[in-house]
Amino acid sequence: MSEPFLVTRGLHKSYPVAGQRLHVLRNLDINGAASGINGIRFLAGSQLVVENCIIHGFTTHGLDVNAATPAQISVSNTRFSDLGSVGVRIAGAVHKVALTDVLIQKALVGFDVIAGGIGTIRNSTIIGVTNQAIVAEGPSAINVDGGVVANNGTGVSAFSNGSTVRIANLAILNNTTGISIAAGGTVASFGGNKNAGNTTAGAPNANLLLQ
Repeated sequence: MSEPFLVTRGLHKSYPVAGQRLHVLRNLDINGAASGINGIRFLAGSQLVVENCIIHGFTTHGLDVNAATPAQISVSNTRFSDLGSVGVRIAGAVHKVALTDVLIQKALVGFDVIAGGIGTIRNSTIIGVTNQAIVAEGPSAINVDGGVVANNGTGVSAFSNGSTVRIANLAILNNTTGISIAAGGTVASFGGNKNAGNTTAGAPNANLLLQ
């Protein structure tokens, strides 16, 4: 990995023709200096790739995806920290999002998928978040494979009726609430999880079979 390029005010990406644009952000240190609003905003386009970045010091979100048409979002080997709201927020349409080897810390919420999006988070760590580390809202679904959620308000949350989170090999440790499930929501487990040290443990309400 090369040395990151410093960006001090955040990045705002909005293209006039949705569905026809790919943007790649690589090896950036995006520093809000405690006064920038969002680290990255993605408002239109077909695909966003974020690799090997550091995004920190913003008053709202680290990555805010709010495009009106579906997009594919990939984030890997990236750190989000010191944020006033959400580390990675996915809203606006049914986006498909993959996070791999991501660290989110010191935020209000970690990974938040809204509006029917489909998120996957793999081998990632979310620590020191005030509210939910991983949260699916509305008819959204999140798949979690490996990783750690520790020292947060809530480790895993199916926040609404119709929300789904599927977990496997996830360490849910020392949170105020380990697993939270709203009426009509689902947290389904493939097994291999560690749920310990939480003030209120919670538990999956469905089990899935390994194929």
